[in-house]
Amino acid sequence: MNAQQLQLTGMVIVHPKCNIVIVEGGPKSIKAYKKLMLRRIDWNDMPPPKNLAVDETAMDIDQPRNSYGLKEGEENKCFLVWTGLVKEKSFKKFTWRSFESEKMAREELSKWHVEHYWDAAIMATDEELATRQPEL
Repeated sequence: MNAQQLQLTGMVIVHPKCNIVIVEGGPKSIKAYKKLMLRRIDWNDMPPPKNLAVDETAMDIDQPRNSYGLKEGEENKCFLVWTGLVKEKSFKKFTWRSFESEKMAREELSKWHVEHYWDAAIMATDEELATRQPEL
């Protein structure tokens, strides 16, 4: 099942520093999608991204990186940053957007009045998020 099959709306923001997935929908669909994202997908068993060029100028010579730009020993992870009710849906469909700068990603989300989701995802540390993940 994917977001469209579950009739969810929202947006995926692909950014070199942080990818975020925003979904809106009914409780049953959201529950199924959370289970998919947090439990069923093995984020370390993913094919290499298409057309992703790792910026070699940003890499440490001592720290070789894989095709995702992760240092050796680092893992891909998926964390739930926020869940809750909103007064009105912000999105009409489910879309993907890719941005090179944080400013551009935040500006896109501001068109939908949800830039605070970007702020929350960027400001949270992996350690902080790991301590507050739901039991599924």
